[in-house]
Amino acid sequence: MTAGLELFQTAEVPVSLRPFVRRALYVCVEDAIDTVIQPRPTGYQYLIWVVRGELIQEVGGEHRYGSGKVFLPGQIKDHDIAIRYTGKVVMLMLEFTALGCYQLFGIPGRATLNQSPTLESMCTTGGEFQRNLLTQSVSMDEENISARFDVLFRNLEDVASTLTSVPDYLVTALREIETRDGAIKVAELCDRIRISRRQFTRRFSEIVGVAPKHFCRVIQLNKAMEALMSDNATLISEIANNAGYFDEAHLIHTVQDFFGLPVKAVAEKEHPAVLKMHSSSRRI
Repeated sequence: MTAGLELFQTAEVPVSLRPFVRRALYVCVEDAIDTVIQPRPTGYQYLIWVVRGELIQEVGGEHRYGSGKVFLPGQIKDHDIAIRYTGKVVMLMLEFTALGCYQLFGIPGRATLNQSPTLESMCTTGGEFQRNLLTQSVSMDEENISARFDVLFRNLEDVASTLTSVPDYLVTALREIETRDGAIKVAELCDRIRISRRQFTRRFSEIVGVAPKHFCRVIQLNKAMEALMSDNATLISEIANNAGYFDEAHLIHTVQDFFGLPVKAVAEKEHPAVLKMHSSSRRI
């Protein structure tokens, strides 16, 4: 535990849930904090269980994440979002696959874009899911992270017994995008899966939450961030080339666009938790 705000990666996600959940992380702060961070686009939706403490999201107003509730932070696009963490925070976080939230809960990514609604407000099974988490963990130590993840995974496995179907071409397209770390043109992708760009973009945007071009840009940036934040970081020109950018200027412009900072200032000025989210994303 730590007095600062730090993300920790937990044990591996159960095999049964890997088609739907990319990774599991948590925050456990022993001493009260009052910290503000600005999350950046990662390409994926999340499920957050606030066990203790309070989070306040500010985007066009104030939205409180109260203790004991489950939230669904969606994709971030064209918004500057600030989240304030207060108190002795304990928070469990699952990063869905691009289709995971939709498959498990039937909630399209577009419905949570730039928002963090409660799970119970988004689907009929959400309220029951949240009640089960609280009931099954009420006698646990708040800081017993492992046991709480067991409860969370077990209830998700129950939800996974009934899935919302997704078009096969989306599964194929996402596999190709992620295999190539976003370095692929949407037109090329549509040719490969034999579907019109208009139809593909419409359905992709609805379910994943953002247009395929934006998704590719985010995934490609994550690959570059992994290299930029590495202890063995090499020349920016080499990183740009390895991540599939046109040139060094293209990468520099993309980092500035997403982080609002020059490349050389990102590591110094961005919150470490945000950098960890991005730089570790493509390793799983």
